[in-house]
Amino acid sequence: MEDNLRPMLNQSSDRPLYKQLKDIFKQHIISGYWKPGDKIPVQQELAEKYAVSLAVVRQAVQLLVNEGSLAKIQGKGTFVLDHRIKQGPKKLTSFTQELAKKGWIPSSKLIEATVVRNEEKIADIFGVPPSDEIVKISRLRFIDNSPLGIQTFFCPHRLIPGILEKDLTASLYQILERDYAMKIVDATEKYYATILDAEQNALLGMEYPTAGFFVKRIGKDLFDRTVEYTESFILSEKYVVEINLRR
Repeated sequence: MEDNLRPMLNQSSDRPLYKQLKDIFKQHIISGYWKPGDKIPVQQELAEKYAVSLAVVRQAVQLLVNEGSLAKIQGKGTFVLDHRIKQGPKKLTSFTQELAKKGWIPSSKLIEATVVRNEEKIADIFGVPPSDEIVKISRLRFIDNSPLGIQTFFCPHRLIPGILEKDLTASLYQILERDYAMKIVDATEKYYATILDAEQNALLGMEYPTAGFFVKRIGKDLFDRTVEYTESFILSEKYVVEINLRR
């Protein structure tokens, strides 16, 4: 498909070129010129097409990655994501509770349980210095013994000392409430359409490419402290986001 209506960059504008280019790429997505799942042209090609430097293209692409409109897959390229769903369930439940309520049998397999430091992005979420210890628990999640997704849970270590000695195949929310008197009462979730990478497909027993959801959850306790950050990659063929709207 030819880009016959290609917008032009305004070299004399006060608006930075990378932001102008980001707007052009965003319009490509909204208009359907770049469709969900499409791999966008390589950055060198885009730089030549719009007569800008590679640095300008990189900045424009990164802005759209940050917004969730594009996703970079190591060794594969940059892909277009679906428009994000910003509304979700009104009642806060754990993953285990959510599945059990629907009549499925949830279970987990531990992938990794450790303490990490110097993860600036994660530390910023909790408002702690990068040097602070953060618990990281990655698990495969199953429904009726069938792989559903991969979840990675983070929490400041000082809030949950000794948790790595627990049975981490059980519900983490139950462990937090029972052993640490920590009840998560408020959470924000963001859903992004994505394409699972080769490692994720291997863990889930799928073949590349496989569509899925990338879900970020930030949970707060009774004292309005951020105590949970969870990243999930879920198979879209087994999971749907349902929104009930009323007037």
